[in-house]
Amino acid sequence: MFRPPSVFNYYPPDYPVAGTELQGPAFGIHNANTALTRLNFLVYLLDWGGSSPDSSIPGALGTRVRTDAFLADAPDPARLVDRMALLVLGEPLSASVRQAVITAVTAESQQNSGSSWPARRVAMAAYLIYGSPQYQVQR
Repeated sequence: MFRPPSVFNYYPPDYPVAGTELQGPAFGIHNANTALTRLNFLVYLLDWGGSSPDSSIPGALGTRVRTDAFLADAPDPARLVDRMALLVLGEPLSASVRQAVITAVTAESQQNSGSSWPARRVAMAAYLIYGSPQYQVQR
């Protein structure tokens, strides 16, 4: 178990990336099921609040995401998306993806989300950026 057969660990080194002629060992375990599981985990963290610490475990922290550092950017969807993308991805989103995310974030407004609209905008931006293919691919 502690002696993988290659530098690719137990991933098949010649695994074909679907739709391309590239090989990507890590894509051997990244499939439709794991992609949906990651998106569901984002919903769990961003919409359901994650998990509280287990009091029976000393020093437990729970699993939560704090997005309040982005609340000040919520009134300006473009600023929010650009800042989060740069921090998360290390680079800006492509123009078309950026515009789609900004459109979705803008839809979270006081009119349809009530007083929680700033937090909903931040959660929407986080969901779309962390769930994007650009985030899933290691560069």
